[in-house]
Amino acid sequence: MQAIVKSFLVAFIIIASYSKGSGQSHFSVNEYAVNLKNYPAYSAAEVQAAIQSVKTSEYFDYRYINSGCNFKSHYISLWLKAKFNMETFKVWNFAKNMIYPNGFGVQLKMPDPNHLTKNDSIYWGFHVAAAILQKRIVNGKTFTDTMVIDLPTNPNQSIPLSNWLTAQNQNNSYFTFTDRKYCNFRTVPVEGANIFAGVFWDDTYSMNNSLVANALARDIVVMKYLNESLLPQISNDNLMQQHVQMREQRRAQMPQMRAAKKEQGFTDEQIDAEFKLMEWKADSAMQARRYEFTKTIADISNLSLPVEYQNQITPLTTRIQNHIIADLRK
Repeated sequence: MQAIVKSFLVAFIIIASYSKGSGQSHFSVNEYAVNLKNYPAYSAAEVQAAIQSVKTSEYFDYRYINSGCNFKSHYISLWLKAKFNMETFKVWNFAKNMIYPNGFGVQLKMPDPNHLTKNDSIYWGFHVAAAILQKRIVNGKTFTDTMVIDLPTNPNQSIPLSNWLTAQNQNNSYFTFTDRKYCNFRTVPVEGANIFAGVFWDDTYSMNNSLVANALARDIVVMKYLNESLLPQISNDNLMQQHVQMREQRRAQMPQMRAAKKEQGFTDEQIDAEFKLMEWKADSAMQARRYEFTKTIADISNLSLPVEYQNQITPLTTRIQNHIIADLRK
């Protein structure tokens, strides 16, 4: 059995929920809770500089969002502390189906920026990101905002907490803040009770056994495979080219088609609806064809890479582990 240092079992008692337009919500997390009043606040310029800095790391590719938000956010926290002495914390957002033992509710949902999945969407039971307090001055008064650093959601700047929650497309999800050391979570069902129980794990086991390094290496290799191999194949695929040409031809013909349908008595609303359906069918055909190429990397639980790429993960993991020990865990 894996020995996890300082792991606790905790029951989450929901005392308030977040909804659009409301203030920040809270729920008790017992040993895991942090008081944000104990954290320093930084200027927008300082936070922006830190974000741009972590993006320069050769050992970090945030673009593969189908896996590893817990380890991506952990790397960001380590980088900001080591390079800028910035104190971050973690924000965890849980889908409704994580709250109730019977699976009530739906998962968090995000658009897939790489278009790897069948429906261009990614679903999570929970999502975690690094967070920080950020200062802003209005009319001479200083305000402190809770901001999230989640590069897959916004690669260029920190995000207000409310915007980050809204981007995951689920009203009334439940979120909490923890110390930055926690990098994994597992639910523990409580039969017959509508309470949320689970275990947060700190980074002791994950760091000592190269789990963080391995996840980061895998992300880099997957994106390398996508850019070097899959995207050229998709671009040169005859069937995909036919789909693209047919869509462009239809788009070019739309003014004439609109004029003809107007003469036949169709309203603009009817014509727009027909054009929208045509676009949807064209996009669906292209999406289905693209998925034939990307399905091997769309689902992290069924990831399948060619041998020449799979063999790159282990040596890269070693390099990243050495980098973390030497540069980020001083």
